[in-house]
Amino acid sequence: MSPRVAVVVGSRAAVDRELLRRVLARAAERAGWVLVATDAPDTASDAAPDAVVEIAGSGDPVGQVAGRPLLRVELDASAPELDVAQVRGHGLDTLWFPVSDWLRGLARPADRIRYGTDRDQWLDVRRPAGTPAAIAVLVHGGFYRSLWDATLMNGIAADLADQGWLAVNLEYGRPDRVGWEATVADVRAGFEAARQLDPTLPVALFGHSAGGQLVLQLVESLPEPDRSDPAVLAVSMAGVVDLPVAHSRFMGEDAVRLALGGAPDEVPERYAAASPAGYRARRASWLLVQGTDDSLDLQDMNLRLSRADHLGRPELIVAEGDHFAVIDPASRIWRETERRASALLR
Repeated sequence: MSPRVAVVVGSRAAVDRELLRRVLARAAERAGWVLVATDAPDTASDAAPDAVVEIAGSGDPVGQVAGRPLLRVELDASAPELDVAQVRGHGLDTLWFPVSDWLRGLARPADRIRYGTDRDQWLDVRRPAGTPAAIAVLVHGGFYRSLWDATLMNGIAADLADQGWLAVNLEYGRPDRVGWEATVADVRAGFEAARQLDPTLPVALFGHSAGGQLVLQLVESLPEPDRSDPAVLAVSMAGVVDLPVAHSRFMGEDAVRLALGGAPDEVPERYAAASPAGYRARRASWLLVQGTDDSLDLQDMNLRLSRADHLGRPELIVAEGDHFAVIDPASRIWRETERRASALLR
């Protein structure tokens, strides 16, 4: 029987309830849950929901739901940050993504460990039933903005653990809050902390979108490995792999310039270190993944990168799917990605 999620709409939430119901029904279905619309979930009855999503307006109090996970959703990006599971600033067009991924995370709970003192320096660890063969470190995207967080990767984190990986979902400070250099440092520190969970295991870094760029930059910055060191593989899924082009084409509404702190002619050293398409050589193992229904600009830069002779023509998986299919555990492109990454680490 599928788990059930109830929706409670606060009195001050300015939203059409039927549109909201359709959005949240889509989120629940994607996560394998059933939506239950109610204004007052009875958590003591046999028909009690397994989780509650609270849609709040400005000034609505935080709901009290005894013994049930609660997600507070505020459509207003200026809503204050609270010490509860919270989604802020997503309109109805994108709300179903974080809600769905929050529900997916509940189905396969993680152990959270911190690798720093900042609020965004943590790892969610999911362990397989048996002895893991490798570590998977997941780095989310979101065009370098704090609107998106590590819950985006909950689905494939749970799937990887089910497939026998030690799955580590890495959160990091985004440049809109901490600056570019701190973002790069967080990803490096989170990776090192994840690797210490079992230093004998090989590691695959799975990065999505902006996270795809970050994992390629990370592996190329690592010291030259000894032959006895466990392998490290970078998997860039729908990655933003050509930052000057992303800037010139105004991708993500100027996301790259805002993230790196300037245009390519203003901070050339940052672009040189960060943009895989501009690297003069490649030392690490890469696997590129691209869906055919994704942005044509992302398709273009990944196709061109896979044909770069001076980088050894990195392997590219191309299959049907949009920007989020590559991190959907039910998609064919994700299944092919996981199988290929596993084979490359053997």
